[in-house]
Amino acid sequence: MWTQEAQAVFSTGKLASQTCCVASTTWWPENFALGAGFRAQSLLIATWDGVGYFEQKADKVNTFQVVIGSDVGDGGSYVGIFYPENGVQWIQAEAKNPSLPDPKAQAGFMAGGERGLHTLIRGSGTDQLLNLDKTSNTGVPGQWLYQVTGPHVLGPDIPSQELLETAGCGREPCPPSSSCVDYEGGACCRCNEGLFGNGRHCVSNGTAQRITGKLRGVLNDVTLSKELDFHSYVVPADGRTYTSLSRVVPTSLGSDLQADVPPDRASRDHQGAVHGHRCLQHDAHVRGGTRGGTRFPTITCARYQGLPTGLL
Repeated sequence: MWTQEAQAVFSTGKLASQTCCVASTTWWPENFALGAGFRAQSLLIATWDGVGYFEQKADKVNTFQVVIGSDVGDGGSYVGIFYPENGVQWIQAEAKNPSLPDPKAQAGFMAGGERGLHTLIRGSGTDQLLNLDKTSNTGVPGQWLYQVTGPHVLGPDIPSQELLETAGCGREPCPPSSSCVDYEGGACCRCNEGLFGNGRHCVSNGTAQRITGKLRGVLNDVTLSKELDFHSYVVPADGRTYTSLSRVVPTSLGSDLQADVPPDRASRDHQGAVHGHRCLQHDAHVRGGTRGGTRFPTITCARYQGLPTGLL
């Protein structure tokens, strides 16, 4: 298996050798309170070695490894995800349509077909993933450990000395699209020239972006029966967005949602989807789509005289 000391030595398959199992047992007790008695009886090791991106490109490749340790007793199972130095070289494939860039890669766990049960590694979907070989949840660069004994995926609950002693931008290095800047109040990441964002999520000036998310809430005293899928296409160069909400249930709320979704104008199709766009900005008035970052959690509370309140 790959370790920081072994200088990227790889194996694949299921191993039950004492050498491998004993080497892995030190990971869990050092990082998990419930891992003290864990002794791996076997290891399932899967390695992605030199994987290129769409379409059959190999100028940049990704290499990483997943190790699942199982115990015959009550210790359960633990998972280690390992990234060697320079193991992640690409996080986004070439899009079939140049005007619609592919979403950036995500790393973590997903519970098959069970909707909503997933756990992502910090930085998923952003340029921060290029630093997976330098970051960690244990203090060892490139090492990510998790406990999957129960229904939820849990990270380490014993903080390592390395993490406790890390300061500034070192604990979570800035993505390649930004630089660490020492301000009077502390260090933080700032987007490089030609990019905008909050330092952790930077995009090119004028580059169109796709934004997805969920919308839930109460409107006209009616609870939306499930989370609505939020899709938006943002053109920062002119401050325009095109937004739609799909699977609006009940469909009777579609018209009322037109007044509450973020876009200034919206329309609804026969399937209950709400569509909208924002008008162009004036030169003297910069719109959020031009200067804002890419993270946008928001709560909207709308009150109309003589009508019920809507909370989204």
